[in-house]
Amino acid sequence: MSKVRYFSFSKKLFVLFCLPFVVISLITTILCATMLKQNLREQMKESLREVAHSIDGAYAHFYEGDYRRDNTFCLYKGDEKLTGETAYLDRVREQTGVEASFYYDGQIVVTTLMRQVGGRATGLSLESEIGEMLQNGEEVFLEEYELEGYTYFGYFIPLRNGDDVVGAIFTGHKSAEVMEQVNRQAFLLGGLLSGIMLVFLAFLLVFSRYLSGSMRTTMSFLKRVAEGELNSEVKGKEVRNRDEIGDIYRLAIFLQEELKNIVSNMKNSAGSLTESAGELKEMSSSVYQSVGKMQGEMLEIASGAQQQAEETDGVVNRVSDIASQIELATREMESMQLQMQDMSTAEADSHKDMQDFTELNKDMITAVEEIANQVSITNEAVQHIQKTIDIIRDIADETNMLSINASIEAARAGELGKGFAVIAEEINNLAGQSAENAVSVEKTIISLKEESGKMVEIMNRVKSVMQEQSNRLQVTLANFSIMEHGVDSFRHSADSVKGHMEGIAESKDVILENIKNQADIAETFVIATEKVSEKVKVIDMRMGELERMADHLEEISGKLCQGLDVFKL
Repeated sequence: MSKVRYFSFSKKLFVLFCLPFVVISLITTILCATMLKQNLREQMKESLREVAHSIDGAYAHFYEGDYRRDNTFCLYKGDEKLTGETAYLDRVREQTGVEASFYYDGQIVVTTLMRQVGGRATGLSLESEIGEMLQNGEEVFLEEYELEGYTYFGYFIPLRNGDDVVGAIFTGHKSAEVMEQVNRQAFLLGGLLSGIMLVFLAFLLVFSRYLSGSMRTTMSFLKRVAEGELNSEVKGKEVRNRDEIGDIYRLAIFLQEELKNIVSNMKNSAGSLTESAGELKEMSSSVYQSVGKMQGEMLEIASGAQQQAEETDGVVNRVSDIASQIELATREMESMQLQMQDMSTAEADSHKDMQDFTELNKDMITAVEEIANQVSITNEAVQHIQKTIDIIRDIADETNMLSINASIEAARAGELGKGFAVIAEEINNLAGQSAENAVSVEKTIISLKEESGKMVEIMNRVKSVMQEQSNRLQVTLANFSIMEHGVDSFRHSADSVKGHMEGIAESKDVILENIKNQADIAETFVIATEKVSEKVKVIDMRMGELERMADHLEEISGKLCQGLDVFKL
């Protein structure tokens, strides 16, 4: 849930431009008011000075003589009385709005100023500080000069009789009127600036809303892309803008297309990875079952070999009995018939044992051939798995390249591509895990092929030994046939017993030798069978690891597909 923005982009832009403009307007108004006041002050000073000098010049032109006072304190200039004669000064006030007064001996004697209770404001004294400055020949200008309850802009010039200063001429204008004029002009200037500011603010408001609308359209498009809607339709005139916002919008469209292609390729690769993982799991399960069956058959072969060794020991014992009987027959001819019966019985049993052993040997050869066939099937499955591993490695490489492209595009997008940078990094990690698992599985397959090759070699050796054992059994059976013929001949002719006994003794030595060899072969076969069984156990363990790796690969593929489902193409 997005936070409510109380200070949006348009408001920020409005304030950004409005605040400096308002500050500049205020500063301009204050400066203009100050300058206006200063200019009016200078104008007022100059105006009052001109009026004062004009009055002084007019009186000097119209009246001859010096200024003086009589005993009645009336002011004269020469012979002309000035006290009470204010017509000229009144005309000056009507024309210029300036009050005028004559000071003599520090008091007003002629003036246009009126008292608040009526009458002219004569008799008012001049301040000593101003009088001193006038005595020094200076002209004095005051911005705030109090007369009869009013504040004036006042200008004083010395009133001279020749070089002597005898008084002063005062010209003044009420400060309130001047300030009213200043305020009126300042208000007019402020109103003009306010109007300009309102027009500017209206334009700025429209412009900020336009920019804010473009930004909202771009942000809405980027939000849909970030939420996985890669099929968002491009709308609005923002795409045709030639400013930075238009560039961002067009970059977002390019990012959408590139991300759409990347996600589409990744989804296809994830599907292939899932299918390969399933095939690898099925093949590993099939090989696992074949190895289990082969292990059972090897246990049967080992059991048969053990039984063969035990029977061989029995045959050895029986042949030893035959040798003892031959020696006894040589020494004691009178008990020959009885011994021959025992020998005939033993020979029959031995013949039967040899036939059983021959059949068992054939079964062992058949089992060995079946094991060899199973090993061949296992080798074919291993080769098929090797091809699948190559496919997985290719998929991992392609996924890695896709993740690199996604990282590049995210880097180009800047801050807007951070989310896609994280997705690209996760895809890269999955690709790395797939490659590592493929390498691990390949190592296991190589080990399996080596173990299978060793097992094939051992099977070939066992088969060769069994074939040799079968040939020797045939020789043994032939020897037993000779012995049987000798016994029958011995029954018909006692005279030939000695000769046949010698032949039997010779055959006895051959039989003992063959049986010993057969015993050694059986022992060797048991040892080889145990080794093959251990190898089968190793293969069984490796196939279990391969099946677990296939499950892990299938899980990774599922997570990859689940992560890509958020994107809608």
